[in-house]
Amino acid sequence: MPGRQETVGFENISSDKSYFNISINIKSTSMRGIIVDDELPARNNLRMMLTHYCPELEIVGESDTVKTTIDLIKSTQPDLVFLDIDLKDGTGFDVLSRIPHRTFSFFFVTAFEHYAIKAFKFSALDYLLKPIDPEELQNAIQKVRKQSSGKDQQVKIDVFQENQRLNFSEKKIVLSDADNIYVVSIQDIIRCESANSYTMFCLADGRQILITESLKSFENLLPERCFVRTHQSHLINLSYISHYHKGQQDTLVMKSGATVPISTRRKSRLLASIQEYAKVKQ
Repeated sequence: MPGRQETVGFENISSDKSYFNISINIKSTSMRGIIVDDELPARNNLRMMLTHYCPELEIVGESDTVKTTIDLIKSTQPDLVFLDIDLKDGTGFDVLSRIPHRTFSFFFVTAFEHYAIKAFKFSALDYLLKPIDPEELQNAIQKVRKQSSGKDQQVKIDVFQENQRLNFSEKKIVLSDADNIYVVSIQDIIRCESANSYTMFCLADGRQILITESLKSFENLLPERCFVRTHQSHLINLSYISHYHKGQQDTLVMKSGATVPISTRRKSRLLASIQEYAKVKQ
């Protein structure tokens, strides 16, 4: 992100008490950020951590409500917003919905007990979990420099919010490669296949999408009552099994026609999963 050689004036900023500690010195190599949280101790802690671990980020303001955050963003034009989910007069999503044409990157800051982390992972939204880990904070700042487009971010927000209204089998997952972003229904995933540090998604419509994440990460993310690992390199959706073929090397034949190997050490768990899935479907 390009540096700035300028001094920003804040004479016109509202005197509302929800603004805190406006800084006016913009260093040529810095990014500008704001902290949005309805709890003062949380704001102070994040500011202290940023000062210590991320000196390249200049905090130009803080806020604790939807209204004052919108005003603060318009006044300061930040590069990065640390956005708490729960605010005094709404949510962080309310802030984003009222600024449709965003020129800033953002990270949601959340506590596990309020918002399931899997929901963020399904939608591929960037987040920091309270209490914030210093290394994750530093990684977040570095990630901003490679942030995807505002349009892609809006797709992720839409998926996150839509998933809150859907039952698990109807939920969607956001996948992305170097060039594209894909919104895929979980029930349309036939299987996933490992390719070193990549994962190939094979979908019901015939598409194959190669993602730069490990198969293990998706095994942990996708619902285990529907998806099971059959082999070191294969994760399958139980609903797409055509039949089980016994032989020197046991295999599963999927409804798509694909043949998936079954490793000896995963066989018993696979059979148990198939039986359990059949009971649920009865």
